[in-house]
Amino acid sequence: MAGATHGVLAFCVVLLWTGAQAFTVRCPNGFVGHENSCYKFVKMTTSWMEAKVLCETMDSHLVEIDSPIEEQFIMQRVYFIEPGLQETSLWIGASDLMNENEWVWMHSKKRLGYRNWNLNRAEAMAEGHGRCLAMQTQPFFAWTEVGCDEPLSFICEHEMSY
Repeated sequence: MAGATHGVLAFCVVLLWTGAQAFTVRCPNGFVGHENSCYKFVKMTTSWMEAKVLCETMDSHLVEIDSPIEEQFIMQRVYFIEPGLQETSLWIGASDLMNENEWVWMHSKKRLGYRNWNLNRAEAMAEGHGRCLAMQTQPFFAWTEVGCDEPLSFICEHEMSY
């Protein structure tokens, strides 16, 4: 009977361990996990296109923010864990480079669903507005249009597949 008890106990331990592994996000080195993605906060400043290419070399893409929960994670990370990024804007993965005033996440090719535009600026300003999207961190967290050649820090996102 003792052998059967040990067998059942071992089965339960393996089952628990396997179940726990299913909910653990394993991120590439230097990335931090949240829900089904991993994020890398890069302090180096580059143009939007250079940031896009650098993320791609790390098997990731410029972050595509799909929800207020995802943005809250990023905001908390910037304010409390990545102090060097608190005073800057950060490139995120949307632009209207393909069609003027049609903002699209460039990796997924989806139109923006969730949005957090800076309400002090028009969403799509007149001629000459910025064509790439950045997340400002000061004086408050919001998205803003920026000229794509501006040197900004950026956030890469690596989506996990199970």
